Amino acid sequence: MRKLINIIYKRLSNTPKIIIEILSLFLLLLIASLDFYSSTKITLSLFYLAPVFIATWFISRSNGFILSIISALIWIFIDLNAKQNFV
Repeated sequence: MRKLINIIYKRLSNTPKIIIEILSLFLLLLIASLDFYSSTKITLSLFYLAPVFIATWFISRSNGFILSIISALIWIFIDLNAKQNFV
């Protein structure tokens, strides 16, 4: 497991910041779509931290903060729509 983490860290450390931004946004959209189409009994809220962590660690704290705000807004939107669709 430690080897895998080291490989991922080395790859992301040498990757341009714009690619990491795109990767973080893509991961956020993937998690959001899985959250939207999953059951309301299954929560994926913990997984929203992964793209925020990647953006904060490899780009900057401000970029991670912006992505966390976007994640929170998407999460609220999905929760409100899920409650309306299943009531």
